[in-house]
Amino acid sequence: RGRDGDMKRVVNLLEVATRRKPQSTANANMLGNAYRRIARVDDAIGQYLHCLAFDPSCLDAHINLIACYQIQGNLAASAKHAREAVRIDPEVKMSADGVGPP
Repeated sequence: RGRDGDMKRVVNLLEVATRRKPQSTANANMLGNAYRRIARVDDAIGQYLHCLAFDPSCLDAHINLIACYQIQGNLAASAKHAREAVRIDPEVKMSADGVGPP
């Protein structure tokens, strides 16, 4: 089965958990992370945005969106979430160009 099979199983389990508890920001974040690991970046973004719909101050979702938008080359969206992450937690460190973690 290997790593790909294991990750797909993780994704399937997290999809079920997220459907059962759609208000769970932890589930949405974990599912987004799993999607990103298997290169389903659009799906990952959807989960992080879903998380922010329930908790706009979810720092993990903003930081994860920074990375996803950088992968897509959408630096404006990445910078928006970087600014929001710093607003939520001024201790968050950003890279020199201000669009993601160093």
